[in-house]
Amino acid sequence: MSRYTFRYLFKLFFFKLFYFFITFIWHAGQSPAQAQAKKKNTPAKSNQKSLQKKATTSSLETSECSIDDQHIAHVHAIFERMEEMQDKPGCSSSADLDDGIRFITMICNSRANANSKTKFHNNFIKTIRENQDGIAVLAYLLKDKKSSLRTFFQSTLHRSGTKSAANLLALAKELYTIQWNTSNSLNKTNSITFVKTNKLKALENNQDTINLKNISSILDSSCTQAVHQFKALFKLFFEENATGNYRVSAILQAFLENEVEFKRISSILSGSGKSAAKAFEELFAELFEWKNGAYVPTAKLKAFKARHIELVNISTILSGSGRSAAESFQELFDTLFEKGNGEENGAYVPTAKLKTFTEQKHKVELINICSILHGSGRSAAKAFQELFNALFEKKNEAYVPGKRLKAFNEHGCQISVGL
Repeated sequence: MSRYTFRYLFKLFFFKLFYFFITFIWHAGQSPAQAQAKKKNTPAKSNQKSLQKKATTSSLETSECSIDDQHIAHVHAIFERMEEMQDKPGCSSSADLDDGIRFITMICNSRANANSKTKFHNNFIKTIRENQDGIAVLAYLLKDKKSSLRTFFQSTLHRSGTKSAANLLALAKELYTIQWNTSNSLNKTNSITFVKTNKLKALENNQDTINLKNISSILDSSCTQAVHQFKALFKLFFEENATGNYRVSAILQAFLENEVEFKRISSILSGSGKSAAKAFEELFAELFEWKNGAYVPTAKLKAFKARHIELVNISTILSGSGRSAAESFQELFDTLFEKGNGEENGAYVPTAKLKTFTEQKHKVELINICSILHGSGRSAAKAFQELFNALFEKKNEAYVPGKRLKAFNEHGCQISVGL
């Protein structure tokens, strides 16, 4: 060790020792009351972070209600950059401009060829430039990258193509009223305020039940029909009262009362797109009917319930069915149940195939079968048939264990355990 290194380490040790000594003297000089007061007035680190986060969120919620000339200028800069990029492909731009360009591109694009995409972009820019509300809406959405509303617009209006500008304006009109505030002061810029419509208030007030992310999942692939489908779904999910306010509809309430959360409905209908509202109505008609002033389970749903299968179990099977949800349910039901001869009120009874599974010898309950079919979606009925055919074969008008099932039995493996 050189003498310079030794001197450095000695000085470091001396200063640290001096610091601890001073700190000890200072703490020792404090009264217990002073120390307690300091502890009380100093929030824990986690609390400080929580308070900072809360303050930031509150600030964002407040600031998102309005925009000014600076945000408008940002949109014009994005448009100019997009036009430059058409003349000089491959040229780079700032991160802020790139973010706005990506947002617009996702809305404008369609499944058309590259030349049509350029045309869609140009039409979008031209239409929005000529409409001051359009500029304001775009500026508002691009203001905060993490805004849930921005994500909703981007997902819902994805691939709107020729109707991208019209859809942007129409969807904004459903959720906001735009107010232009002109300032007479030379030192102040103009501002634009976005006032929430009753529809957006209803969605926000019921966000624990219905959230925008789940709605946009259903509307995915609706393309040019996005706004039309949003309005149709909203009408199914909410009921308007005499004062113009909205509450959750009896239709949606029927699902919720059967312990099917909206996110499960969204999972079933995900990607329904242009058929979103129709798909929801058709599925609802398979599950519920109107009787004595209320929606009650249909005979089909009752058949499942009689076998201890709740709607929530069915919803996990139908996940991903999309626009074919009602058809998928019907096919699965026809595979498992049939009209019983002489049954009271025409009730449904298990088919021969389902009986084969559930008979005492094999004892595989329907709840186990539902677990196997989890997430099979539109292929649920086919999946059941293939499972059955893999385990059983028909002999003398009756179903008996096949080679595979016999092999399981010979090795002491019960299907109920294996499943």
